[in-house]
Amino acid sequence: MFEPKQLHIILIGHNSTHNYFINQEIIRDNFSFGQDVWLTNIFNGNDEEMTTGLSENNYIKIGNRGYQEGAFDLFKKGIEFAKTINKDYTIIMNYDVWVTSEEKFAKLLYDFVKSGKSFCTGKDNELGRPLTDMIIFKTKDAPDLEEKFLASRMKNSNFDPCFEEWMYYSLYQKLIDKNIEEDYNLLDEHWHVIDRGYHPRYEWSEKTSILHTHSNDKKQEIIKQQNLKGKYIDRFLEIRFVQQ
Repeated sequence: MFEPKQLHIILIGHNSTHNYFINQEIIRDNFSFGQDVWLTNIFNGNDEEMTTGLSENNYIKIGNRGYQEGAFDLFKKGIEFAKTINKDYTIIMNYDVWVTSEEKFAKLLYDFVKSGKSFCTGKDNELGRPLTDMIIFKTKDAPDLEEKFLASRMKNSNFDPCFEEWMYYSLYQKLIDKNIEEDYNLLDEHWHVIDRGYHPRYEWSEKTSILHTHSNDKKQEIIKQQNLKGKYIDRFLEIRFVQQ
């Protein structure tokens, strides 16, 4: 079993801050171990849209360089801060990534700890790179992020600069012996892959109960299905969304 007091959850985001309020409420008020985990909020959006002092242990505000670079900076700050808090395990995930079942969340963490591997996330079925909307690290193995690509991947693909490829490179630099000829498949030895549902959107996984969708109707459906409760959750369920 994982030890909740050794778990640091970092929620990161730029806008749609209602997702943060619901996410922290799921963690704190719907999970039996929710009060034991260390919770940090890192935000790079408009100050007027964020309320702090709700249930987080730390609130960090940073600047915003744009979509891909902004995600990179949020994650980089998260990793740097996680190493100062120094819990055994760190989860960094977007505001709108919700783990909606305590039982499945606990199993996910238990399976990762049992695997002995360095990080845990979904894998893009087409491009083979890590899904960066939610990653769990052994904190000591979290990488120092760099905006670079693995040359071996660039030879075979026409990748645009993106955070997923920067993360792939940074994980490789952290976990693979630099004297070994570059082979990006070597990262699999350190990677506990989790089920994230169907390509290409990976919106919902029944196996892990991880939800990441822009569909408010789907969010309401899953909240009701999982019987999640809370002030912000209840307000969200009261909204009637008009189909576009």
